[in-house]
Amino acid sequence: MQTVTTNLRIDEEVYRRNRLIAVEEGMSFNEYVNQILREEPTRRYLASAKKTKKSKTGEDFYEAFEKFIDDPYERKPMGLSEEDKIIYGDNE
Repeated sequence: MQTVTTNLRIDEEVYRRNRLIAVEEGMSFNEYVNQILREEPTRRYLASAKKTKKSKTGEDFYEAFEKFIDDPYERKPMGLSEEDKIIYGDNE
């Protein structure tokens, strides 16, 4: 991978806060900035997808998914099929 060296002009207080975060994370400021620059496009894409993605019913995909996760319905294992019982033995 080819790298580019560049100058970055930022407010001193912003630099100090982010430098402290980098130190707390155990990385250099350079590594920290690179991590943010790699992750930010993905975060923005997911945020915009969350706003626009709709399910087949027209419901927001992420809202529907959250409802599914929070569903209090108790899900039980289906158990072995008759074929599985023959193959793996009936251990129920």
